[in-house]
Amino acid sequence: MLLNKIQNNTSASVRDFEAACDDLISAKYILADTKISKVLQTIVVSSKLYSLIGKVCNGFDPMALLNQQRAKTSDGHDTVLPPQDKALCVGFVFRLLFILDSQRDKTGGDQILKDFLMQYYNPNDLNASIAEFGNLLKSFKENAVQLLSA
Repeated sequence: MLLNKIQNNTSASVRDFEAACDDLISAKYILADTKISKVLQTIVVSSKLYSLIGKVCNGFDPMALLNQQRAKTSDGHDTVLPPQDKALCVGFVFRLLFILDSQRDKTGGDQILKDFLMQYYNPNDLNASIAEFGNLLKSFKENAVQLLSA
């Protein structure tokens, strides 16, 4: 059934991807895990996005890169900065989203997302953490769209 939904219309599939990313970027913590799944679904049903992801997800360890991209904010809590390289950024964030989504059911719902946000962002405020994670997601979305139009 999913194969019947594969979109070859690049502009429509990119708009769907952008809309799903925007929904995740603006999501509150309580809804974020389902929004992650929606972003991944838009990639799977778009032949162009799926092809792009296949090209940018090789050659790096996402967990090692996650630790390399870690930084401190001005108020002292952790954050994750997007890689400067567009392709690396897209591959990195996709793999993070995939890990968060695929581990979701194994950890009892959103526990993996909660653990991730508390470890790599503000451990005292999950909504602030998901909002800050949104900065990484904005780079992911913008870089993916730019790479598709190149």
